Amino acid sequence: MGFIKKHSKCLVITILITLVILGGVNIYNNGWKDFIKMNAYEIVTIAIALLVTYYLTERKNDIRKLNNKIENICNNMQVYLREEYGITPSKKNKEKVLMNIRYISNKIHILEKLSEKNKEIKDSISYIKKEHKKYIEFVDDNFDQEDIYFQEENRQEKLKSIINNIDNKLDEIIVYLYTGQIPIVHSEQE
Repeated sequence: MGFIKKHSKCLVITILITLVILGGVNIYNNGWKDFIKMNAYEIVTIAIALLVTYYLTERKNDIRKLNNKIENICNNMQVYLREEYGITPSKKNKEKVLMNIRYISNKIHILEKLSEKNKEIKDSISYIKKEHKKYIEFVDDNFDQEDIYFQEENRQEKLKSIINNIDNKLDEIIVYLYTGQIPIVHSEQE
């Protein structure tokens, strides 16, 4: 019932306007005598129909807004991940890499808050968080190595694998928002 409390003012105004319009149409078509014959049952029925219609419309709108926000965050994260994909961590670009890591961490936190009531998305975000933690640990532990350390092919593949896993999971979240099902679009690489 939090929805009704939150939107009660708008709801009352909508019901009053509708009743005034219906009353005006009834008076215009039938005159005052027939208007007074409209019983309380008919008035309550109309009011309940308006209330239910308004509630269902607004509820769908709220869900649509939430899904849109989640999708935008996922898309923004993917942009940063693609940027991260092209960067080889080194002492020279340490600050940029750390800023991207911080940005992704903040967005993961926001996604967690937005998806508290959705188990499927919450599970996907937990996976993203786990993969991101692996990325942070690997990069952070090895920043002090020589710049050539991250340029070795097996280390590059590990970084790209982690980034791909996160990117694919973000795609799964976006697909879920539209279909209601989490697709399996990748094999989770270790």
